[in-house]
Amino acid sequence: MRLASGQPGSAATGGGAPATHRFTLVEAMVALLLAGVVMAGAVALMSTSVWGENMGRRAMTASNLAKARLESLRSLPYVDLPRMAETRARVNAAGVPDENGVYYRTTVINAENAGSREVVVTVASTWKYNRPELTVTVTSVIVNLELFE
Repeated sequence: MRLASGQPGSAATGGGAPATHRFTLVEAMVALLLAGVVMAGAVALMSTSVWGENMGRRAMTASNLAKARLESLRSLPYVDLPRMAETRARVNAAGVPDENGVYYRTTVINAENAGSREVVVTVASTWKYNRPELTVTVTSVIVNLELFE
């Protein structure tokens, strides 16, 4: 409120010194506490976001590795399929065998049935922090085309 003289003042006193309000120690501590809670939530959100991005990237790579393995098996002669079975072959992100790779590829070639074989490729990715493996499985049937010639 302004007095007739244009100076700020209190209406009850009729024009004393301007009222000043300073932060007390309690108010400052409450403000810091609230800021800390907000920051802790932001850090947790960022951590979860990074973990989710990593999981998505590994799932996409595992899926691509499984599909690439199926495509390479389709290009082989049908009689060579049984020799291509593998169990937990350690590979890198390019699908090349690598002792330091973080992906494990398993290829199962099932028994022949009416001139075809079911092929199951499973790619698993290792994780830190005792989380379960991420596993992607792709299944296809490969037909002996020589039967149709």
